[in-house]
Amino acid sequence: MKWLVIWCLLIAPLSAANIPDGAWNGKLWDRNELLAGVQKQDPDALAEWAYCARRSLLQLPYDAKLIYQRAKQAAQAGSLVGMRLEAKCQYLGTGIKQDEAAAMKKWERLVELGMADAMVDVATYSPTEDATKCAEIEKLLDQADAKGAIRALGARANLLLEDDYAKMDRRESYRYRVKAFRASRDVFSAMSISYLHHSGESRGYEAILTPKLIAEARAMLQEGVELNHPNAMFRRSWEELELPGGDKHKGVMLQVRAANLGNLDAVRVLTKWMGYGYRDYHEGKRRTLVKSNVPTARRAARYAYDAGIRENRVVYTYATQMARGGKKNHPLAEKLLKGLIANGFYVAHDELGLLRVDRYIHKRAPKAEADLGFANLYYLSNRSSDALYYVFWLCAEDEKYPCYDLVRGAAAAQCYLKNYRKSENQWVIDYAEKLVKKAEQFSEKESKEYRRLVELGYPMSEKYRREAFEMLKKAGDIPADARFAE
Repeated sequence: MKWLVIWCLLIAPLSAANIPDGAWNGKLWDRNELLAGVQKQDPDALAEWAYCARRSLLQLPYDAKLIYQRAKQAAQAGSLVGMRLEAKCQYLGTGIKQDEAAAMKKWERLVELGMADAMVDVATYSPTEDATKCAEIEKLLDQADAKGAIRALGARANLLLEDDYAKMDRRESYRYRVKAFRASRDVFSAMSISYLHHSGESRGYEAILTPKLIAEARAMLQEGVELNHPNAMFRRSWEELELPGGDKHKGVMLQVRAANLGNLDAVRVLTKWMGYGYRDYHEGKRRTLVKSNVPTARRAARYAYDAGIRENRVVYTYATQMARGGKKNHPLAEKLLKGLIANGFYVAHDELGLLRVDRYIHKRAPKAEADLGFANLYYLSNRSSDALYYVFWLCAEDEKYPCYDLVRGAAAAQCYLKNYRKSENQWVIDYAEKLVKKAEQFSEKESKEYRRLVELGYPMSEKYRREAFEMLKKAGDIPADARFAE
């Protein structure tokens, strides 16, 4: 149920004084006044800036380190709100190394001082497996609610959806979600109602999540879009993309507008499915909602990386840009890809493999570099059709390539057809079939080697993958203490 905690972060506005809750109220917030306060090092302004920048408000640029620094400055100047935001940065690893224990201590100190929002934070991030802890969480939320913290309603709604919570109750959770919407009337609570509707989770609960309520939330989001609220744009975009009859182009444009206004959730989405396309299943059939646009994905990844986002998909796409883009930086790309692999993001093996083979082909690196490159692709081939495709493409695409080996290419293509024929990439299947067809023209010696490789399951069998695994460990492409991935 981790996503519920993450969703709570997206929708739960602060209720502390002098901090906007993210809601549009018929007018734009006074951005100039805020920036003037930051210039004067006013602690309230510093805390408010950190909050707004983290939540994509006031068109402030997202800068993870600066968000943490200003929250810390505010805290050191005596701002309790700044202290709470500093703890949030520590807990999430925003602009500083993640330290959940230190963050929790700060929140607990604020709870002792009676801060309602800190009570909600402690309740939100405390484990729910233990019955005693659950009782403490309930007590904290009761206290926060009594102090008028609207966020407590959303936190209670999330708690009631936890699988390991003894009092789990979806119906009651939705009642609290509606209470939060009625109490706050802001964009973030409207986003929550919209999500429950478009995700299909409202089915069967129409008595609580009524059509009238959903219409109110959607109208509020639309008004937010018209007022250039990036979070409203982000939420509305999903309705256009996923609901029947939605305008897919409009959905993409809303994502782009939200990203341009600093919404990092939109940047993350663009990084992911502009690179690979966006598909889902509707009535049992797979449908393409958005076609890929790799340049857009890479620009989004660069923006997110420069802003301090270090999520695997962002780093991976950014590393790809450094490996293949106009301004290449192979050493940085290699470092980032190795880091991803060490963190368990195995998909990075394909780009690291291509990077090494590219050095051999175009940079005259020694053949050992190409061997390492292919080892990365072999090791990933049982998990990724792309990795296997790269093997036969590199072996058979161009006779001028020093790694050209049509026999190996045809064997890898046969392996692809055996294991990935159901792939949606018909042009790859056609290409693989074309290579296998060429095997009919091999000499007797080539045919014998081709049959041997096919029988051994080249390059996807455990034999080749274990050999690749040992080679990669020795070279440092994967950690020395890594376990073989079956």
